[in-house]
Amino acid sequence: MIVTPSAETKLAEMLKPGQHLRVEIRSGGCGGLEKHWEIDQQIHTDDVLVDDCVVVYCDSWQLVQHATLDYVSSILKQGFELQIPDATMTCGCGKSFK
Repeated sequence: MIVTPSAETKLAEMLKPGQHLRVEIRSGGCGGLEKHWEIDQQIHTDDVLVDDCVVVYCDSWQLVQHATLDYVSSILKQGFELQIPDATMTCGCGKSFK
């Protein structure tokens, strides 16, 4: 997984010491799989740590290992985006994929 400089900067601003952004792919959404993230302090032994600021559940790693985590700030949108090049379909809202 690639964490862009803009995502790294935003994470450095918002995370307190010992916190990480946890990334998980769950069943759901119109595409069948849904992106989910939250701030977490725990790192499990089977988690994957990316750039010391992002933690990925091992079950989700296979789906996001080639992904790019970016932070976008524009007039139209502000927030994290997880771009998954292996996705065969994405929904209009950008949270769900197949």
